[in-house]
Formats: sequence, C-alpha cells, structure tokens
Amino acid sequence: MPLVDTNAPGKGWEEPWEPYPILFKAVSILILQEPQDLGTPNVFRYIFAGNSYTPDIMAEFGAYATSQIVQIPGNGMPFPAQGQQTWPGGNHIDLHVNCVGGSYQIMCTVFYQRDE
Repeated sequence: MPLVDTNAPGKGWEEPWEPYPILFKAVSILILQEPQDLGTPNVFRYIFAGNSYTPDIMAEFGAYATSQIVQIPGNGMPFPAQGQQTWPGGNHIDLHVNCVGGSYQIMCTVFYQRDE
C-alpha cells in the first residue's frame, strides 16, 4: 500500500483495508536518501508512523536514523475493519515527516494479525 507524499497528487494516509479488525504487532520505517544527500546531517528532524484509531504514534525516530523496527507492546494496537469509521475524519495510518531538505523515499511496513 503506497502512501503518496501529501505534496504530490494523492493522499498521505491509508484507510482500513481488511474486511475484519486487525492488531498492529510491529512497524518498520526505512529511509532511502538520494546519493547526493547521503551523509547530509539533520536532513530529518523526526519521522513517525501514526494511527488515528488508537493512541497515535506507533513508531518514531529522529535525526541521523535510517531505519527502525518497533514491536508494539502487549497484544498490539487495534485498527478497525474496512468501512468502520469511528473517528470524525476517518480512521487511517500515516507518516509524519519533518525534514530540512533533500530527496528521499520513506517506506513504512506494518506487521499485523486478525483481531479475534
């Protein structure tokens, strides 16, 4: 599920996609910088993966990081089934990025299971 940059046509979030509720178990964030920007200090001030359905931040890191995998404690973070909207703006997962320039791609992978 590609999340399209909010500065480009498209949307910067993903709404529920499974026909049943799920539990997020882990989140991975990977930054790929363009070759001309490699080694540039402080390109990213912070990046975090958010979840509007349950407490927002699922994974976050700051400057100088290039990748991170976060295991969600306990049973995981719940997320509703497709079509179940409980938040006024709609339930979604998204990436929040604060950077000072450069060219990059950010990949976010969520690991989940069906919520029984």
